[in-house]
Formats: sequence, C-alpha cells, structure tokens
Amino acid sequence: MPATIQLQASLRALFTKTGTLAGPQVEYLINLAASVASGTLDGQADKAWGKTAAIAAVDDIDLIGTAPKDDFGDNLGFVEVCGVFVYADAANPGNILVGAATVSTAVLGVGAATHVRVVKPGAFDFWYAPTGWPVATGTTDLLRIDRSTGTCTYSIIIIGRSA
Repeated sequence: MPATIQLQASLRALFTKTGTLAGPQVEYLINLAASVASGTLDGQADKAWGKTAAIAAVDDIDLIGTAPKDDFGDNLGFVEVCGVFVYADAANPGNILVGAATVSTAVLGVGAATHVRVVKPGAFDFWYAPTGWPVATGTTDLLRIDRSTGTCTYSIIIIGRSA
C-alpha cells in the first residue's frame, strides 16, 4: 500500500552568558529529517502501525502474525521494521520497557534479545534504520512492551516493510 512517511528530529540548545554588554552565546543545533519513500527496498517503507494503550502487564506485539491488525483490518505482516517511536505518558508511575520478550524476541535496535530500552515518564525514544531489522515468524516476531511498576500508558508507532 502506498505510504508517505516523514521523520524529523531536532535539538537546539542556546546558552548565553549574562552580565556583559554583548554577552557571549553558544548554540548547539542538530536538525535531522528523512523522507521515507513507499516501497520494500532499503530506505523505504510500506507499512505502519500504532496505538496508545494502558498496560498493567506485558503487551507482546506480534509484528508478523494475525493479531494485532492494522487500521485497515489487515495482518501487520512486517518482514522488516525500520523505525519505532515510543512515548511514555508523563503521569505514569513507572517506566515503559521496550524489548526482552521471553520467546521469539524482535531485536529492533535494542542490542540483544534480553536487552530493553527504558522510556521514563514524559520521555520518548525513537530509533530508525533505513536497512531495517528482520522479523521472522516464531523466531524474531514479538516486540514486548512492559512497565516497571503500576499501570502505565504508552504510545507507539512502528514503520517497516512487507517484503
């Protein structure tokens, strides 16, 4: 299915020394942007999925199976995942933990099957690789979302390829 995807990340930090007539200042600036074309080659994506959920236990997202469905009612069917965006609600009593499913772990930029990315309340994490990470049925198809304590709310968007 045709897709239009824009990725943007920006950070600007400006420091000014006070107390002088023309106070010196230092600026740090990074602006990154990428347009991801529709398709199934490196640097492209033809699938996207997202949700917001409150969880009191683990949420294993089956990236290639029959559940969950995308917003058009189709199986997710990711063969490669290119990008993941996770936001942890600021009111959460604990952190959102991404990764480390007990079986069939999708290793999407987290290092290894037992590693997690920690997203603190009010924070977000985003990782993207034009070449993507492979997803295979029964071996690397589960992306685990967990929480460190209590009931936590998170939002996630995943982009990738069907072939």
